[in-house]
Amino acid sequence: MTAAEGGAARILRFEDLQVSPWANGLGETRELAAYRTTDGALVWRLSIATIAAASDFSALSGVDRRLMNLGDGPLSLVVGDDPVTVPRHEVVSFRGEDAVRALHANGYDLNVMTGRGRATSSLGTVRIQGSAVLAGTAPALLAVVALDGSPVVTVGDGVAALLPLDCLLATPGRDIAVDGDSTVAVVRIAPT
Repeated sequence: MTAAEGGAARILRFEDLQVSPWANGLGETRELAAYRTTDGALVWRLSIATIAAASDFSALSGVDRRLMNLGDGPLSLVVGDDPVTVPRHEVVSFRGEDAVRALHANGYDLNVMTGRGRATSSLGTVRIQGSAVLAGTAPALLAVVALDGSPVVTVGDGVAALLPLDCLLATPGRDIAVDGDSTVAVVRIAPT
């Protein structure tokens, strides 16, 4: 998508993402994109984490979290004192202050984190059969993450094929056209 690089959209290739440890050191993540205030406070963050074993999630005060299970099977969590089963490609939401524990290894998950009072988010899946246009609405940011298949995405004059776990991040207000039989995660992040 060279025509759109740095302009209407950015392609973030999963294979190019740097691996970093979780804040608590008990897992690893790959940051797709993030935005912070000038003093370093989180506005939003989009990442793909690896759940390689039963482990506690990092505590993140003042952050609202959405997690989409990208593993092959259900993900079993305990959020506070409540057991939660998250089916593949489904989403669970929780506060960063909540005690959250994964009960088993499950591969990858897609995370959207927003600073409470700074931004809000939505996260879901869309099954594409043929083509679809995902409408962008300023000032919200719109992102698409390929979950299966090889969707071809278009923003303005830029066109690119995504592989599984690749992400297209569109500038606010831009529509994303998606072609090809695939399932994609759709992320919307809006400032508050």
